[in-house]
Amino acid sequence: MLLKRTLTVFVFLAIGTAVVSLSHNQLGSLLFLVVANLLVALTLHEFYVLSGKKGRVSLFYGIFCGVIYSSVVFFTSSNPLYRLPEGVSRIALAMACFLLLFLFFTWRVFKGDYDSAIFDFAVLSAGLVFVAWLLSFIIKMNYFPPAGCAGRWWVLSLIVIVGGADSFAYFFGKNFGRTKFSRRISPNKSVEGLIGGTVCGIGLGVMCKFVFDLRINVGQALLMAAVLSVVGHVGDLAESVLKRDADIKDSGRLPGVGGVLDMMDGILFGAPLTYFFMKLWLVP
Repeated sequence: MLLKRTLTVFVFLAIGTAVVSLSHNQLGSLLFLVVANLLVALTLHEFYVLSGKKGRVSLFYGIFCGVIYSSVVFFTSSNPLYRLPEGVSRIALAMACFLLLFLFFTWRVFKGDYDSAIFDFAVLSAGLVFVAWLLSFIIKMNYFPPAGCAGRWWVLSLIVIVGGADSFAYFFGKNFGRTKFSRRISPNKSVEGLIGGTVCGIGLGVMCKFVFDLRINVGQALLMAAVLSVVGHVGDLAESVLKRDADIKDSGRLPGVGGVLDMMDGILFGAPLTYFFMKLWLVP
């Protein structure tokens, strides 16, 4: 299991590093958009399939909404290569959200279908907030103006810290775990694993500060890494709450890690906080 998990994480890390590294030239930027949309679509698919255990969900429309949302965020970001005109950028995101909402109810009305409408609408909205909105901060980080092209190294730092903290938590929990953290929600998580993962995540954060030449001091790197490591664990446990309610073990079938949602849960919670740190420390 540990070997499968390590190989899967390594493959995704290698792909993510390549895509993000190339994301500030014309072709690479479009590749970044395609991969970001694919990631949103796969994660939303797993979220809506999981939610479908409790009731009816418009799965494909939800995925469509998520892809449209992340695409609009991309074209209204500060990416100088493909940014929409300033006047259009100001209203594009709000109008896209309105049109998607309007289409959902228009389709229901003309079809004369009100079955599970409240549940369907609530789950679609929850998925878009939990997945598409949180992941959109990765796009904002990558093209954050004060960071310039270095925005990509902040994205990679987020992935390394959260992914590393999670992997080391699994390792320490598997080998040294004795005290269960939450038997009902996540019986395999241990206090020893979470502490070990957090400490290693902090170390990885300091490493990222020097390897990626982030324009922050060591104290800031320690603070960011500690927060992201802890928040990553909370994101993991948050997804466990959803899976327990749906009575499933894994959100997908990726070797060693479960599903894309299982792998992205910590990053979902970590992305907005990393963006906050960038705004706090990089804006003059």
